[in-house]
Amino acid sequence: MVRANGRVGQVRLGVLGGAGWVKRLVGVVVRLVGTGLHAVGMGLQLVGMTLRAFGMALRLVGMALRAVG
Repeated sequence: MVRANGRVGQVRLGVLGGAGWVKRLVGVVVRLVGTGLHAVGMGLQLVGMTLRAFGMALRLVGMALRAVG
């Protein structure tokens, strides 16, 4: 009987003390998602820069070929 009561008390305490814990968890998740989106944006920026550099290189190659031909 004592064990059962103790368990019920723990569960009740867990539920009552859960609000702050849930808020903290949500905050961490939001921060992680924000950081992830920022990282994705930076990655896309890098890809865009690489593609731009590649396009410029191709243009230079084309100009060089035109000059030679």
